[in-house]
Amino acid sequence: MFHPQVINTLAPNSVLGWVLRMPIFAAVFIGLAMSQHVLLGKIGLESYAQAVLILAVVALFGTFFFVVLRKVKSLESKVQAVGSADPLTGVWNRKAFCEAAGRIISQNGVLLVLDIDHLGAMNSNHGRGAGNVCLLALAQRCRELTRETDIVGRLDGASIAIYLPGVPAEIAKEIADRLKDGIQVCSGGQILEATISVGAVVVRGKPSIETLLRFAERALDRAKSEGRARVIMRGWPKAA
Repeated sequence: MFHPQVINTLAPNSVLGWVLRMPIFAAVFIGLAMSQHVLLGKIGLESYAQAVLILAVVALFGTFFFVVLRKVKSLESKVQAVGSADPLTGVWNRKAFCEAAGRIISQNGVLLVLDIDHLGAMNSNHGRGAGNVCLLALAQRCRELTRETDIVGRLDGASIAIYLPGVPAEIAKEIADRLKDGIQVCSGGQILEATISVGAVVVRGKPSIETLLRFAERALDRAKSEGRARVIMRGWPKAA
């Protein structure tokens, strides 16, 4: 096999490119093998010539299959990422969020569910594009305030969830307070502002992610009913 840097330098960007270049690579390898065959013959090492040729062919096809396998794995990862992402915001979709959060739910932390206040009215007054811009801005704000180990996903409509593993309730409350202050976007030549309501639940034990979401969404409903632009945080019942 050849060094990865050499492969990256010579390799095309697609499997088809490799297939098209195979005759060239084959000619080069065979030429090198034949030259070695002649040289070995001249110094009386004819018995090694066939082994050298076989090794050259094995190296050629081994390199080819190595690169093809790497390209296929890269393509599979990209397809999986596309299938797991919300097409508008780029964060995880609900299914992918629940799967990712469910795998680490045993790491006690805090689950936040956010919702853009009066998004329906904004869409009615300024067009659906304004609401989409707000969702994009909120998703970006969530990325800015979270760590790489945190999980962010769009649940549906104007709702985004964040799971903060290993984060104390006090720190989570600070993050939620910064989020509730809202976002400011430019859409259709207008500056639009929107506040955020947040429902939160402190995670203890090993409840299911769907159960936690229901508790957080109830807290969110309470935040909405109490005037919006606020954070309602609930502790996880010991009986659950």
